Amino acid sequence: MGHGITIVTDTPGFTAETKAGHDIGGRDLYTVSKSGGQTISGTTMLELGLHSPQRYFVIWITKLPPGSATAEINEVTAS
Repeated sequence: MGHGITIVTDTPGFTAETKAGHDIGGRDLYTVSKSGGQTISGTTMLELGLHSPQRYFVIWITKLPPGSATAEINEVTAS
């Protein structure tokens, strides 16, 4: 079973990926989502391709939903 980040949203249709790193300032963040950018709708799991443990994770919104200037993330859980 792989590792993943589950996102719950009331704003379906935006695209996001997960980045990870060890630096609190984010200077070493790199993309760990296996599928790159993925469309988020309702409850969506982003599968992670981790090669080592990471300290910080960031949900990186790469594209807003059509016709909207915002995207809301209600909950994020890791597994």
